[in-house]
Amino acid sequence: MTEPGESAVSIYQNGFFPSKAAKGDANFGDGVYVSRYIGYAATYAKPVEVRLLSGVAKVQVAWQVAVRPGSFRKANDNIWVVPDPADVRFYGLLIKEAK
Repeated sequence: MTEPGESAVSIYQNGFFPSKAAKGDANFGDGVYVSRYIGYAATYAKPVEVRLLSGVAKVQVAWQVAVRPGSFRKANDNIWVVPDPADVRFYGLLIKEAK
């Protein structure tokens, strides 16, 4: 399993990779899984430690993305599945202090 901080760096450097149902990674079919609800996405954002000038803090990190209209299907109320990673663009990094 990839560490949360490593995942964020990998996505930044390489883009999104679709989950594969054949590998058991995808409950709703192949594709990039996104949610329009930050509260739901936060349940997948494991806290990571970051070094600050003032010390060490634990934070949660989530990507803010845009999805090409019509390129996704709704798996349920919380999850959209986007088959083609090229249809997902990240444009922000959301950072929240972890409790």
